[in-house]
Amino acid sequence: MIDANKNGSRPDSKLRRAMDSISMTNIHHLIFGDNCLNTCQQGTEQINHIYGCPIVANQTVRAGVLPFKYNIDTDHRGLYVDVKVDNIFKSVTAELHRPKERKMSSANLKQSDTSKESDCLTLKWGGGDDSSW
Repeated sequence: MIDANKNGSRPDSKLRRAMDSISMTNIHHLIFGDNCLNTCQQGTEQINHIYGCPIVANQTVRAGVLPFKYNIDTDHRGLYVDVKVDNIFKSVTAELHRPKERKMSSANLKQSDTSKESDCLTLKWGGGDDSSW
């Protein structure tokens, strides 16, 4: 994904030439053609992009552009793509497991408690439902 602040759909654009030279496709433009929405409130063009290689482009199931201010406080729209991950990576996908607990010791108990609390917050925020752990 790239916040390029440039329209990448014009053939004379540096961004478009750069992405074409490495065979990257603007996924939203691939799906919506010239009907891509503007992605910044101050503009009239798509300046945020999600590019994918030919394999990813061929395995894209759905893509979309969210309304302004939809769960994010910014003047840019959220973009998303859904891809068939199993078709892209085949059996190379790794199952995620809970990391081993770190053995922490410190003479500074206040710092040690802060670090443990931070680790727990990271696991809950990033791991979603931790009931399987």
